[in-house]
Amino acid sequence: MSSRLSAIRYADLWALLRKLGNEYEIVHDGAHRVWEHAPSGSRFTLAERPPDQLVHEEILFGVRLQLDNFGVMTRDEFDRWVKRRTKANTANGTNGAKRTRQPRAPKPQA
Repeated sequence: MSSRLSAIRYADLWALLRKLGNEYEIVHDGAHRVWEHAPSGSRFTLAERPPDQLVHEEILFGVRLQLDNFGVMTRDEFDRWVKRRTKANTANGTNGAKRTRQPRAPKPQA
């Protein structure tokens, strides 16, 4: 079974979770983020990843179920969010990959 990458970056997912009222704590020497939504009692763990890294579809599926099961966000709302973020992230044709550094300008010839 192969794991497919989405066009959603971890930074996108974290921003959504914070917007929904989730807070996190980094544990296990920085290896994991434990997300908690106090009003609903939802609590789950995600591996700590670089913000620009693409999220595997399996992770999105798990987060979607968690948010829906605890009444934080419906599956349809989550799917609409994924569709909007995917469209925004792929608008530049890079499937969500974002350049983190601008290339240097060539040095002028003397």
